[in-house]
Amino acid sequence: MPRERRLLPLVVVAVPVHFAVSLWWGFVLSRVLRGRASVGRGALGGVVIAVVDLRLPGPRFAPVRRLAFGPQVADHLVFGAVVGGMVR
Repeated sequence: MPRERRLLPLVVVAVPVHFAVSLWWGFVLSRVLRGRASVGRGALGGVVIAVVDLRLPGPRFAPVRRLAFGPQVADHLVFGAVVGGMVR
């Protein structure tokens, strides 16, 4: 929705998309970590996911390019750590 500026329509679209992407990466990470899951390994997996999420599509999408990289990596790191802890 590149031309949409109203908050509510953007949130209505963004929430299920973000949920689906998080569910997908949680599933992938749980399969990769299976049998050797830990918070640390999950965090490392989160950093790998950050690179895939932010650097592969990033150059093509202006909204992704505008995100501050450090906080986004921290968010992915915490996500991975939580998944690793939960799988463990």
